[in-house]
Amino acid sequence: MRTEPASPQLRPRTRVRVAMALTEGHMLDGFLFIAERERLVDLVNDARRFLPFETITGEFVLIAKDEIRAVRPFEGRGPAHAIFTGDPYTVLGVHSDDSDEAIKQAYYALLRQLHPQQAEASGLHPALVDCAGALTRRVIEAYDHILRNRKRGR
Repeated sequence: MRTEPASPQLRPRTRVRVAMALTEGHMLDGFLFIAERERLVDLVNDARRFLPFETITGEFVLIAKDEIRAVRPFEGRGPAHAIFTGDPYTVLGVHSDDSDEAIKQAYYALLRQLHPQQAEASGLHPALVDCAGALTRRVIEAYDHILRNRKRGR
């Protein structure tokens, strides 16, 4: 967590990573901003109709509160966390001793899930389509890294 600079009229807020489920079944991974001594539940239930949300790619969007089904703090585990680690095997969800074919299958499965055209076809917000593009690029980079290292090792 990091504290955002305070303006004279606003209370300082802390940037908190969250996973957010929306009413249409879409999931968002990004950041909400919580004031000192404020709880996540207080933020979601205050009088405002919209919440500012920062996507993983750094874009700011407003989320209508009536579209939010659930919000939970991000705990740094699971597939969303794996995408942002430095280990390419973790990004693909495989082990370094897995076969080339198993790694290739994991790579293509992730591409099918994360590809921006898939997100766009699902009717997601353009910011989420951009996020899917960033995730897809990370998966491609991880796969390319593994291939290069394995070719050098042979």
